[in-house]
Amino acid sequence: MLRGVFMMAVLGGIDARLNGQKVALAFVDAIHTDAFVSAQIDMLLDRAEPGVIIVLDDDMKKCWIKWANDKRVSASVSVANRVGIIEFAN
Repeated sequence: MLRGVFMMAVLGGIDARLNGQKVALAFVDAIHTDAFVSAQIDMLLDRAEPGVIIVLDDDMKKCWIKWANDKRVSASVSVANRVGIIEFAN
């Protein structure tokens, strides 16, 4: 399990921590704006294995709809209008 913050990715530290491994499961919970969450998801997808699952916390309807309808998504579910779970086919 790798724990980290988005700032690590901005500074290039996430690639060193991943050490060549691909992301299989990610939990995104931070600054709740569409732009910030989308940047996190894009960063994760660049480093993801096929079938990666990304979990989003908090109600972000606009962001959730955008990502749930992305052509790369193979499955998505919203839980109690608070948590979103997205599987990307890659």
